[in-house]
Amino acid sequence: MCDAVAGTVKRNELNQGFIKVICFYPEISFEIIPPERQLSVSVFALDPEKDLGAKGDPFTEGTTAYVSKWCKLDPRTVPIEAKAAANYLNGMVARLEAQKKGFKHAIMLDTQGYIAEGGTESAFLVKDQCLLTPSTGMVLKSITRLSILESAKEAGIECIEKQLKPDLLAEADEIFLSSTPFKVLPVKQINDRKLPDAPGPVTHKIAELLNAIVAGNDDRFVNW
Repeated sequence: MCDAVAGTVKRNELNQGFIKVICFYPEISFEIIPPERQLSVSVFALDPEKDLGAKGDPFTEGTTAYVSKWCKLDPRTVPIEAKAAANYLNGMVARLEAQKKGFKHAIMLDTQGYIAEGGTESAFLVKDQCLLTPSTGMVLKSITRLSILESAKEAGIECIEKQLKPDLLAEADEIFLSSTPFKVLPVKQINDRKLPDAPGPVTHKIAELLNAIVAGNDDRFVNW
């Protein structure tokens, strides 16, 4: 797999971007379980600006978010740790609802009523210089989420993983979402609440740290 990824990057002459690996069953079937269980694998090397038409700086522009009526999938229904295509329907309907309300992103609660995550993003809050994020069990253990937590702790930022009540969205000093494409995306408005100073100082520090790591400019994380 590593050789396939490296070869794809080389052939596409990609200096900066991200990798998408998709595993699928190639046989057509009307059965819920495919008759041929051998997977095919596709590797994509993407330049966000060239291939996806990405413009501007998402970090500077920030985003708006809406607390969706749709709950995050309960881990008792499907394996939520699986990056499976069918699981993305959950985030899709939440984001569609948010966009119909005039917002760009959605934040979903879990089935117990606590903050879970965005449509395809992890959710982070900052309160009194402390970084807060929902504990695992009801959310995806994303690599970007883990990278933020580990690097933030190394930088001396206090990090707490726990169940977060939605009331915190009205009290947090800073809110941001994270994912592979944009790493850190500041939230400038959540429902009717505006955060005019976003991105805040902790969000700035984490974004700068993560950018340095991705660029290979931080020796503390050279093994990543």
